Amino acid sequence: MAKKRLAILGAGVGSMSAAWAITSRPNWQDDYEITVYTLGWRIGGKGASGRNPDFGDRIEEHGLHIWMGFYNNSFKMMQDCYAEMGRPEGSPIREWTDAFRPHSYSVLYEFVEGHWRQWPIEMPINSGVPGSPGDLPSPVDYLEMLIEWMLESIIGPTHEAALQALFERAAGDVEKIVPSFLGRVERYCEERLRHLIDIDAARRRAFAAWLVADLHEAVELAQAGAAHANGSRITENLLAFLDRLRVAATPVMAGHDATRRLWLLMDLGVAIIKGMIADDVLHKGFEAIEDYEFRAWIAGHGASRETLASAPVRSLYDLCFAYVDGNLDKPNMAAGTFVRTALLMAFAYKGAFMYRMTAGMGDIVFAPLYEVLRKRGVKFEFFQRVTALTPSADGTAIDEIHINRQVRLKAGVTAYDPLVDVKGLPCWPSAPRFEQIENGEALKASGENIENYWCPWPSEPRVLSRGRDFDEIVLGISVGALGEIGAALKEHDPRWKAMCENVATVETMGVQIWLRKTLAELGWQLPPAVAGTFAEPLDTWADMSDLLERENWPADHMPQAIVYLCGPMRQMPIPPDAGPPWVQSRHLQVIHTTRTWLQSHGATCWPHAASAHNPSGLDFEYLHDHTREDSLAAQYLRANIDPAERYVLSVAGSSKHRLRSGDSGFSNMVLAGDWVWTPINAGCVEAAAMGGLAAAQALCGWPQHISGWNESGPKPGSPRS
Repeated sequence: MAKKRLAILGAGVGSMSAAWAITSRPNWQDDYEITVYTLGWRIGGKGASGRNPDFGDRIEEHGLHIWMGFYNNSFKMMQDCYAEMGRPEGSPIREWTDAFRPHSYSVLYEFVEGHWRQWPIEMPINSGVPGSPGDLPSPVDYLEMLIEWMLESIIGPTHEAALQALFERAAGDVEKIVPSFLGRVERYCEERLRHLIDIDAARRRAFAAWLVADLHEAVELAQAGAAHANGSRITENLLAFLDRLRVAATPVMAGHDATRRLWLLMDLGVAIIKGMIADDVLHKGFEAIEDYEFRAWIAGHGASRETLASAPVRSLYDLCFAYVDGNLDKPNMAAGTFVRTALLMAFAYKGAFMYRMTAGMGDIVFAPLYEVLRKRGVKFEFFQRVTALTPSADGTAIDEIHINRQVRLKAGVTAYDPLVDVKGLPCWPSAPRFEQIENGEALKASGENIENYWCPWPSEPRVLSRGRDFDEIVLGISVGALGEIGAALKEHDPRWKAMCENVATVETMGVQIWLRKTLAELGWQLPPAVAGTFAEPLDTWADMSDLLERENWPADHMPQAIVYLCGPMRQMPIPPDAGPPWVQSRHLQVIHTTRTWLQSHGATCWPHAASAHNPSGLDFEYLHDHTREDSLAAQYLRANIDPAERYVLSVAGSSKHRLRSGDSGFSNMVLAGDWVWTPINAGCVEAAAMGGLAAAQALCGWPQHISGWNESGPKPGSPRS
């Protein structure tokens, strides 16, 4: 049997995960010849990064990338990749543990009584290893863990200061809730709860464990459904208990940060528990609440206005850029996706809550994947922009792939060599390697960015035909670009039209600044942190100063700190004649926004960086390259406005319009990325990896299992004949 020619379109996490899985199948070379077609001079999609030799080989990213501790499939791929790559002894970033650094410390900001307050959070390290085998918890598991966490938080041994304030100031109210709960709880609590503050930690923990066991019984009976009348009664008592506990805490929520924060978390937890039970998430899965917007959903289950606006709620909206058209007045995230993602982050992480890459994402993820996939036999064609897909006359398969070849290689250059060496580490450059390109000097002199959708540099159309150039396709280009690329698909299959219209995307801003002083010298008094829920629109920032060792600055011109910031970008109408002037206007908007933000809020984060004439803002004297006419322009500021690099949202009601990897509607095409249906349905590395693995599984039956795909409903894909 002749080998099938597989064309992988796009080279982000989804596409690379599909390529990785297919080439991990034993004897895959007997069945496939694989070619990856990718825009520009590098792979990575929204995760692509580059090194700029004009600025100390600094790392330039699309934005801030953090890997969460529940990314099982993504970590497993990278662990296997680093093991197979086999960098020699003494090489930088030789093992996967060199590439990903555990990080547990974050800071949320609250705006209380006219001032910003820091809410430090340090998540405990556990014994797990990300990428290790094991399915994710079920909705019932999550419900039990959430209840147990709430009771441990309220009764002990954590949040001691908050507990003391709550019980001392509201002891009478706490006692009033007791008679409403289960009989055993009533008898125990009437005797013990009024003296809780005097009970030692061990007895408080014993009480918590006993109460949790009773609540687990209530959850099990609730799961059994209406057939058990006793279960219904216990469920009602459980919800009544939680409601009254919340009411009891309300009078003491203000004035004491720890108490107020505990109350907010408890109020949020109660609303989620009530909603999961009331809307039968235990049986139907998180899809049961995907049509609800999260804030509206928890409000309907009793969450307070304070909780709706709280930092814990806002943090996930900010993390997922969950603002329609980048409009901060239009937050929108599906309830099922919000709850599932929050519970994954809180209860399913392994090792650390999050992991930070020790160089650029291109250096850490995509250079190793590229090197190993090439060794396995995968071909890469760079400088290929996919413009359209043409179905067959009967609409059952894809017949043609239309591509613009952006450049040709010089005579004698048989294959583009994309990587450069930075301090011994293979990296992607921030611009093409012009010396390999025909008319490369002219392209360099023009200043055109051929990765940009509106780049006017002339290209050469080409058509790939089914049966001659390809047999099967992995479509890994993000949904933001598919409205145009898939125009003909929408005519043949209304599901494509529905997906392109309902699975929304948003433009984002990525800002990186290099500073002349350490953040400690500029007044930051906490450990290095990932900080969120701060002033919009650059609501999230992180101390990335540890990356300085991977950059290559002259000793006499060395920055002392790096900060990455990001946030949603307000959508503007794209004019029909959009071109370089319009693209430049969007870039200037990011510069203006960053300048305004730093001058308005910089000193709140770094108080010693304020200037005498502006106590609120960052003195630009502290920016690296401050002697330039515009030191801010010397930093790296990016408008992510190209259709394929826009962030994929999870707005209410959109998940049902996501196509599954193995159900494109065309017999020779599967789908990969964070825009296809997965159990996560959120814009993140793990969702993209799961989408890619599902695409591979639909094509060739490999991998046999995808971690986390243990929820009810259709499986990710089935082998094709």
